[in-house]
Amino acid sequence: MHKTARRGFRWGVLLALLLTTVVTTGAQSGVRAVVSNDTANVRIFPAIGAEVIANVPSGYVFEFVTGRSGDGQWLRVEFNGDEAWVGIAPLTILSGDVNALPVGDPRSIPYGGFEAPRSGQSSATSVNTVRVTNGLRVRSGPGQGYPTLANMFAGTVVPVFGRTISNRWVQVNYQGTLGWVSSGFLEFQNGLAITSL
Repeated sequence: MHKTARRGFRWGVLLALLLTTVVTTGAQSGVRAVVSNDTANVRIFPAIGAEVIANVPSGYVFEFVTGRSGDGQWLRVEFNGDEAWVGIAPLTILSGDVNALPVGDPRSIPYGGFEAPRSGQSSATSVNTVRVTNGLRVRSGPGQGYPTLANMFAGTVVPVFGRTISNRWVQVNYQGTLGWVSSGFLEFQNGLAITSL
């Protein structure tokens, strides 16, 4: 019995280490990039004409590079808790392999094929709900660069399913369409806190 328990414990530790490695590897690409020109524009999707959400100075380091465009000219980065895109030309790669990053573009649906679909037709329900405090676009992903799926009016109450790590976007089901909305225009119902999602 003693040997069996020890063997089970060893297998448990081995399994835990293996799972930790898989989760860590999937969560972080290991690619880091620094702005090597005077400045770089941070955009909502990978295109010169896309809205610029910020302009970052030389020396700014993008710690989390999470994807690349199909043409290899843009990198998807985490910026202020949201997903954004930066042209690769003004950047120097500090670490990691850009070619190993998943290819995607928020303008395509379903989103790049990386994870389970983030949006689309759904009959999902939830006891957790939010009320829209101002007119709001339902998007196919958690960011302004994603296509608009629907528009919600102030006062609309919808079930809520999840949130981004930054708490800036939540996943809702609006009239059978699963999508993402900005949390800044929502009132959480029945004492629900965004961090409890």
